[in-house]
Amino acid sequence: MDEAVLIMLALRLLAPLLILRFPLIGILLCAGIDVVDYSFMGSMADYQLLDKLLDTYYLGFAAITVFRWKDVWARRIVLGAYIWRLIGVILVFATDQRWLLMVFPNFFEMFFIFYLLFIHISKHTKLVTSGAITSLIIAVLLIPKLVQEYVLHIYQPSPQTAPGWTTYIIEHFAWAALPLALLPPLVVLAYCIWQARFAKQRRGEK
Repeated sequence: MDEAVLIMLALRLLAPLLILRFPLIGILLCAGIDVVDYSFMGSMADYQLLDKLLDTYYLGFAAITVFRWKDVWARRIVLGAYIWRLIGVILVFATDQRWLLMVFPNFFEMFFIFYLLFIHISKHTKLVTSGAITSLIIAVLLIPKLVQEYVLHIYQPSPQTAPGWTTYIIEHFAWAALPLALLPPLVVLAYCIWQARFAKQRRGEK
């Protein structure tokens, strides 16, 4: 095992400790390391399983901090998402069927970051105010994640068996993936922040 791999492993094991003190910075750092680690560790045998194990490890630290959240419904949603993902990872380890990761997507991380951005910008702790808002947040976060899980764990290992239209979209429109994935959540986040501040102003006027 070369020095670069050892350094990357050390980063993936130590960086999650930052989440306990600085949840938003820590989770973004861990997510960033997760993106680049393939360049250093991708040649390792069973990299995909190791990667999922390390992902679950750092998300576990994030799950611990969720117990400090004041929004009860947000806390229930995100902890439920973590448990669901954990079940999926266990099943993948037991069956070696990577397609299961689409059935058990990593929605936890997306919602975790969304909520922390909301409270940091809006200075409010109550995100979940109605069923409609909750459904909208889940939709704009989950749909892009399902697409990502499909590409990484179903399409990528065997693109030759994928439907032709899927291959065409990936080959010709991959450049649009990031903007299309980020724009809807950012719009909904901006709306939630506006709604929280508007509600506070109305209460002040009364």
